[in-house]
Amino acid sequence: MCWDLMIFQLLYTSNGILYYPLRTSFNKSLTNGNLPSVWNISSVKPFLKSVDPTLITNYRPLEINLLFIGKAFELLALTKD
Repeated sequence: MCWDLMIFQLLYTSNGILYYPLRTSFNKSLTNGNLPSVWNISSVKPFLKSVDPTLITNYRPLEINLLFIGKAFELLALTKD
C-alpha cells in the first residue's frame, strides 16, 4: 500500500481529531497566501527506467514528498471555489 494512502486512511479513521487543526492551517495558508515550507519538503532520487544502470540517460528523477500534507493542500487549493 502506498504511504500516502496509509496516511489518508489514518486521518479518515482518527474520528476527526486532526480535522480542525489541519482545516485551520489550510485556511490560514489560503488566506495569507503562504505555504509553510515544511509542507513542501521532498527528496529527489534517481529512478532507473531502463535495464542498463551504467548509462545516466536511463534514469529519471523521482520526487518523494516526505509529507502528504503538502499534496493534500495542493488538492484543496485546486478544488477550492
